[in-house]
Amino acid sequence: LGFRGLFFFGLGFLRAHARAMGMSGGAISSIGKRSDQPKSVTTQLAAAQASQNPPAEVQAVSVVVPTRNRRQKVIRLLDSLRNQTVQGFEVVVVNDGATDDTAAALAQFSAQQLPFRLHVIQHDAPRGANPSRNHAIAEAEGGWIALVDDDCFADPHWLEELIGIRDQFSAIAGT
Repeated sequence: LGFRGLFFFGLGFLRAHARAMGMSGGAISSIGKRSDQPKSVTTQLAAAQASQNPPAEVQAVSVVVPTRNRRQKVIRLLDSLRNQTVQGFEVVVVNDGATDDTAAALAQFSAQQLPFRLHVIQHDAPRGANPSRNHAIAEAEGGWIALVDDDCFADPHWLEELIGIRDQFSAIAGT
């Protein structure tokens, strides 16, 4: 599928895993919780930029991407996500305390017409890849979470194939 380090989870699986690992409190236990409070500093595209009526199974997918000081790599990944055969999914990028021009590049990218909803979370100071993933998962709106690193490249059929087999599994992992 063109990825090194791909994971695709249902939120039910993530909650069960957190309970099995004895995790209480912190970001893991808040996975899937939604609040009425405003989200972090975000860039959200107008609804007209995303597919107007994507199928429910596509809307239920959130792609989570942590990044730090890797502007070119994260933009390359986002470009590959733009070429997916499905549209209307969500992409949540966490810019984890970058000191380069990643924030500006993400703002410029989000101003384009995109086939997905882009949500950018800015961390003022680095927290690390895993806390960044946890933050993104907590704010993601999809019931299925696809975790991918910023240095990966998505085959155009990646999400379509995952959506096609997701009901057979509670979690899918690959390299």
